[in-house]
Amino acid sequence: MKKIFFTSIFVVAAIVSCTFSKDNTENNWKEHGLKGKVKSVKEYRYDITSESEKIIKGQKFTFIDKYDNKGNKIETSGNCGKSFAYKIIIKYKYDNKGNKIEKSAYHSNGNPFFKDICKYDEKRNLIEDNCHNYDYDLEYKHIYKYDDRGNQIEKNRYDSNGNLEYKYTYKYDDKDNQIEMICYSSDGNLETKCIYKYDDKGNQIEKKLYNSDESLYLTEFYEYKYDSKNNWTEKITYEGETKMSKMLFERTIKYY
Repeated sequence: MKKIFFTSIFVVAAIVSCTFSKDNTENNWKEHGLKGKVKSVKEYRYDITSESEKIIKGQKFTFIDKYDNKGNKIETSGNCGKSFAYKIIIKYKYDNKGNKIEKSAYHSNGNPFFKDICKYDEKRNLIEDNCHNYDYDLEYKHIYKYDDRGNQIEKNRYDSNGNLEYKYTYKYDDKDNQIEMICYSSDGNLETKCIYKYDDKGNQIEKKLYNSDESLYLTEFYEYKYDSKNNWTEKITYEGETKMSKMLFERTIKYY
């Protein structure tokens, strides 16, 4: 029972984590690093182990993103596979400028899970999102700040009473790739820090995660395979300096 509970949490976190990103790009294709007119991305994630240089697939998770022909993401769904049929569906609404103004999540039986309401400035930067629970009571909100290039440089999370919970700051390279993320507690103490590296296609190839005392906690490396449009179709996550394999991602991409 405990394994099922944590598996469901993993699926929810994986889906939701994809929804709170920078929204001031031309469309979600660009936001998600996709090339060409993508119709859908079906992604399989596996826990993996290595045995004599052979990858052994474990638990399977499935995630599907659907896009309209303008590049707006219109639906996200995910489930845990055969062992535990837990599914979440997220639907999106846009204003006449193409800003994503609402994200509504539902369980597979149609019951509401959460609703996120977004606000933008005149430059189409996401400046505020308010997340409501299944009763549509406010759970928390994020306030965002940007640099002159439109990169998100700060995110502050507040509880339903308006109290600061966490502050996140971000740094970028000259190609607008995010190279640093620092999380601070409400009293200003460092909680964690991440440093990122990228390949020439803009895909993340390394992540270093640091503890609150800035000692190294974890290093992850990523390797990719690509289709003819330079969208990755396979990604392997390795952990530690010995590059022990950890997760396998496989994507099937359909185009208009």
